[in-house]
Amino acid sequence: MNGQALLQIINSMAIKGLSKEEDIPQLFDYLMIYPDEIEKYKGWFNIKDNVVDKFLNHNDIFYGSYKKDNILKAKKHQWYLLFEQNKNSKKSGSDVAHHLLRHIRNAIAHANIEKIIKKEKKVNHQILSLKDYSINGNSQTMDGRIESKLFYQLIDLILQTKKDPNG
Repeated sequence: MNGQALLQIINSMAIKGLSKEEDIPQLFDYLMIYPDEIEKYKGWFNIKDNVVDKFLNHNDIFYGSYKKDNILKAKKHQWYLLFEQNKNSKKSGSDVAHHLLRHIRNAIAHANIEKIIKKEKKVNHQILSLKDYSINGNSQTMDGRIESKLFYQLIDLILQTKKDPNG
């Protein structure tokens, strides 16, 4: 990714309510580590890790495949991340965490992420809305709504589960 493309992404992110002081540097860092620390490591991350699972449950974050049944389930939770999980290879198996990390990368890289400030129960929530689309753009492959601080914590927790599946 060249400097001109990154500048274009950063400018479009600022328009979508993302903070140049907080959000954009963290999202930019994620884009920078993705190729070397995430993309090559299918099968190395574990979204079912005990710490990640407790975090998801404690914060009422639902995750699942992007299909009609789960869309209905997601609406019953405060936060959700729905994403297609069909790019499995026999080598990587079913790596749900890696699919999520890939869709997050795509949402950021294509500037399909937006911050919304919403008052709920007298509390201002800084909510991130994330979307990803198929290569040809004909269908949505991810939809997410999550409080920004929880989003960054979740990414960190998932990245901490990285472990070579071959020991």
